[in-house]
Amino acid sequence: MPILRHDLLSGGHPVELITAWVSVPDLSVRPDGQRYSYLRGGPDHHLVRYEATDGSFAADITVDRDGLVVDYPGIARRVGVSAVDQG
Repeated sequence: MPILRHDLLSGGHPVELITAWVSVPDLSVRPDGQRYSYLRGGPDHHLVRYEATDGSFAADITVDRDGLVVDYPGIARRVGVSAVDQG
């Protein structure tokens, strides 16, 4: 994720990217528009919104102060993280 590369943990401006999506099993490559926006944060965690630019998916992703995912709703949650770290 481009959270650190585009300085989103400092409240940077929303970032739109076109990435490559590899479809399985046919392995075709398709463009995938993505938008990342800083929502809020604290000393130990930040909330960043991910949106597909076509409107098909959105999620508010919690990351730690290093930009590593703590909670990606419906996708993954880091194991062994205390409630304080999750905000």
